[in-house]
Amino acid sequence: MISKLKPTTRSFLYALLHPWVSSASRVFYRKFRVEGLENFPKNGTPTILISNHQNGLMDPLLCCLIAPRQVHFLTRADIFRKPFIRSIMTGMNMMPIFRQHDRVPDMIGMNQRVFEICIERLRRGAVIGLFPEGNHGNKKVLRPFKKGMARLVYLAQETHPELANIQVVPFGLDYSSYEAFQSDITVRIGKPISLHDWFAEHPNDPKNQSGLMHHVRGELLKSIYDLRPSGHYKLLAEALVLLEQTTKSGFEENKLKIQALGRYIDGDDNNGPQLEHTLEKVKTSLAALKAGPHDLFVQYNHPILRAIALLFLLPFTLCALVIHGIPYALTAYLVKNMIKDPHFKSSFKLIIGLLSFTLFHGIVFGAVGANFGWRWGLVYLLSALVCGNFGLIFRRMFRAMKLNYRTSKWKKQNARLWTEAQAWKKELFLRMTPKHKA
Repeated sequence: MISKLKPTTRSFLYALLHPWVSSASRVFYRKFRVEGLENFPKNGTPTILISNHQNGLMDPLLCCLIAPRQVHFLTRADIFRKPFIRSIMTGMNMMPIFRQHDRVPDMIGMNQRVFEICIERLRRGAVIGLFPEGNHGNKKVLRPFKKGMARLVYLAQETHPELANIQVVPFGLDYSSYEAFQSDITVRIGKPISLHDWFAEHPNDPKNQSGLMHHVRGELLKSIYDLRPSGHYKLLAEALVLLEQTTKSGFEENKLKIQALGRYIDGDDNNGPQLEHTLEKVKTSLAALKAGPHDLFVQYNHPILRAIALLFLLPFTLCALVIHGIPYALTAYLVKNMIKDPHFKSSFKLIIGLLSFTLFHGIVFGAVGANFGWRWGLVYLLSALVCGNFGLIFRRMFRAMKLNYRTSKWKKQNARLWTEAQAWKKELFLRMTPKHKA
């Protein structure tokens, strides 16, 4: 499994697929924000990329798409079992890391060999990607770190002293939804952590390895939300969505507010149980509308202009349904029936969608070009692109208008619960004021 791994820094397959997959990701996500890209070390600098791990294969995919240099990810070994998949993974700079439940002979020796290959790639100026949590979970909570990264960097520095200049770059991934098509993604790249001074002050022993992981974890926390106490996660998550959708405050301000709420509900004298009870009542009542409590407070202005815009976009949307209907339906069917783990829903929606749309439109383009001329084939592709984009705009606007109508109707029919929801929001915002004292 590891015999074909080479100490290379670049992959032709990686470079070939990167622009194709990157374009698909910009369609999959409604808003694609990247902050701090200037922090990424320059070419030739041995670099380790670390990230929170919340969304299965989508996490390494996004890291690879955004990093300005090719990333060499350490990945769970069971994915490499089938020869065809193994060839693709290794061709994409992926390397296996073995765990106890993989039940392979000489697990320690095989991981040691993988680490040696990582070190050789670092010596050549590569970027090694790691998820220090060691597993994934779709909550905005940073789990404890394993020591794998610390063992790797200490081994690198001991065997090759020139690697004391390794830079560790935090990648904070923040999804508005882990599964939904046309959701939002924000990636915050923190300032690189230079390990030169750390090695000089902290020799290699288990305590210092733990200290290094604690230090690195603290730096990654600066780029993400960590909703704690985790026992009140649902309330904190809903409060965060409410902040992001109904205020103009930024990441740092929202983080302080959520931390203030977390401290409040973790205290002895708090109204947390009542806030959570009201949240569950409102969520249960809104479930049939496929809406959340935060949707009650989103303001949609200019309904007449929105209606006019929808009428303008309708012909393009109908055209998009004709052009894209088959690959879209095929993707939805395959994901629904093949992918059961919610951690992998979004990544396979992207991958299967990319393949089905490319294959379908490639066939139609070839058929149109062969029968009517290649200019008409290009017209078809241009029409697919334009109508598809207008169709996505129509989809967003129509869903927002429909949701606004449903929630307005709900407010009238559930006046008492709506009053409770307003009081709930007021209480949340009061408790999210950092200077507030209960």
